[in-house]
Amino acid sequence: MAETARIAAEFDRIAAFGQEGSARYDRWVMARLPEHSNTVLEIGCGAGRLTSKLAERARSVIALDVSAGMLERARQRCRQQPHVRFVAASVTEWEPPARESLDAIVCVATLHHLAAPEAALARWATWLRPGGSLVIVDLVSSRGARDRVTDLAAMALRGLLIVTGRRRLPTVAERAAWAEHTAGERYPTLAEMRSTASLLPGTHVERLLMFRYGLSWTKPAR
Repeated sequence: MAETARIAAEFDRIAAFGQEGSARYDRWVMARLPEHSNTVLEIGCGAGRLTSKLAERARSVIALDVSAGMLERARQRCRQQPHVRFVAASVTEWEPPARESLDAIVCVATLHHLAAPEAALARWATWLRPGGSLVIVDLVSSRGARDRVTDLAAMALRGLLIVTGRRRLPTVAERAAWAEHTAGERYPTLAEMRSTASLLPGTHVERLLMFRYGLSWTKPAR
């Protein structure tokens, strides 16, 4: 509970800056989801940018977050989408209305906050209906020459986006808030994440730009 409260307070602080976060992974996520769904769960909805896109495809979206500040921003963003239900809760404490009741689960930059990712994946798998989709994007640690080349390309792209005005340069206060939040965090390597995800046979894990990995899995049909 203390860890959840700490994370919530840090994201309340970050939410106050009005930063929307990066949309660069949204297309990757959406391409791995069904065109139409009944119920989608978003774990760690943040300011609601991806939530709004999910709501365009689903009859119902359940958006979880521990930060009251982020949830308020998400509600404002999705105010024309009443079929989105925002829930102030940690995914470690929340339960769906029934097992195998969700068509998709989306989790962006949240799994690394959980102490037991293997247990989380196994638990989430029980929430998906047969044929349902699990899609995750999160931070990854670099190992080896190939990762270093990818990281250099990512840093060059970030610099270009800032120079051309397509990405806003964070303020000193924003950088300080993010530095405080990320201090001491550890991210898995791609090999470690593939090992973790192997408990769900057929999971695909790939390296993405900007120090991220993407994970996608479809629950086998009976």
